[in-house]
Amino acid sequence: QEILIALDKALVLAPDYYAIHNLRGAAFSTMRDFESARKAFIKARELEPQAVDVKFNLAEMDFVTGKYEEALEQYLKLKSDYPKMPNQAYHLLRFKEAICLMKRERDEEAKRVIEEFTPYEKTPIYHMIHAAEKYNEGDEDSAEGWIRSAQEIYGAQPVANYLDSLAEAGWIQSIMQDR
Repeated sequence: QEILIALDKALVLAPDYYAIHNLRGAAFSTMRDFESARKAFIKARELEPQAVDVKFNLAEMDFVTGKYEEALEQYLKLKSDYPKMPNQAYHLLRFKEAICLMKRERDEEAKRVIEEFTPYEKTPIYHMIHAAEKYNEGDEDSAEGWIRSAQEIYGAQPVANYLDSLAEAGWIQSIMQDR
């Protein structure tokens, strides 16, 4: 709420600055007010149509509301439009793509994404994508083992975004839900 108040004050000073609308969307998203978040992201996109972060955030709105086919289309477009994105962003995008495929029961396609990664990646993608695969198969013990391995190797922070995606997919409970 405090962040939204500060952002509302910033809007008075710069109503056409897309980043303020994007941040408002992120704040609403954290509050799980996805309708308000989507509206803020759409306004940000109107002001800055090429902003990658806004495009990603709009895809996220579909992901968190279970519109996996729509989210998948947007993730694939981002991957195609921005082939030189940083490894961390690319891996997270591919992770979300695999989850969307699993949720749409397109397991063969998901398997092809999973097989692209090796244990030698510089991000937790390999471990976390296998965790997602195990959750999708109903094998929680194996999934949790993959997550523990990722946390031991990469630490809690690099794994956090992947955990958020698993929570949004309904496979684990979000830390934020406890608050």
